[in-house]
Amino acid sequence: MVKPIETISKQKKSNNEIAKTWLSGQNSVTMIIERKIAEEYDLIDPQHVILERKPEGILIRKLEV
Repeated sequence: MVKPIETISKQKKSNNEIAKTWLSGQNSVTMIIERKIAEEYDLIDPQHVILERKPEGILIRKLEV
């Protein structure tokens, strides 16, 4: 489903960023995080992250050990 331009414009005004995903192999999906966001959350070097299922979508957060 394609979102109307009006909806995308509203998203851009918030703190949200738009990213694209694609299949990489048979069992995984790759997503690119914009560098400025990766730097802000210290994700430049390889890191473990937690993927948490939420009613509104997926929450991705850095695993702190």
